[in-house]
Amino acid sequence: EESRLAVDEALIDGRSCHYTGYDAATDLISSRYVSIADVLLDPDAKRPKDAYWIALRRQLPRWELEREFGDAAKKLPEGVGFSNSIAQGTETDGKPQPTTHGDEDDETDLVTIYEIWSRMGTGWRGAGVEEPGDDSFDFKKIVLVDGYGEKPLYLGRWETPLYVDGVWPLTFLDLTPTKNSLYPVSLLKAALPSLRAVNLLASTA
Repeated sequence: EESRLAVDEALIDGRSCHYTGYDAATDLISSRYVSIADVLLDPDAKRPKDAYWIALRRQLPRWELEREFGDAAKKLPEGVGFSNSIAQGTETDGKPQPTTHGDEDDETDLVTIYEIWSRMGTGWRGAGVEEPGDDSFDFKKIVLVDGYGEKPLYLGRWETPLYVDGVWPLTFLDLTPTKNSLYPVSLLKAALPSLRAVNLLASTA
């Protein structure tokens, strides 16, 4: 089922994605589909394999955030990173929002975080930005809360050391990869010129 979702998205958008990591519910390493719309790639890379960092955007209730990240999540100021304008089928600030149901209190129950897997340590290289601790180990995971720049929600090693095999926790399916380009071409978009030609020939027959 997860793979079918990925294939369907790859047919439309040209690329889809699976996340591979630890599943606390089963105590196993497993893979699941994630929308490519929630994945950010190092823009300086020519292909995902060459990226120095990859990020995954997630939205989850605060109670689930506290369960996953413990005290660090409980110390977040009230209202930080929460989606206050969520409606079915709409976007807020250019970001896709999930559908919520229930009363108005439910509309402030989702917080947006970014999970970043880095191959260059924390990457704190900006002037005046304090490096958060030891940065001698390159393969770091950084979790940031949208709208909260005080400090990372989590900073440590990858939850699953896939870097040992030289791969990412996110695996991409590109049906029509393009040379020296970070993003593939949609399979349907690649077929449009042929479709236009067929339509033109059919209209002149």
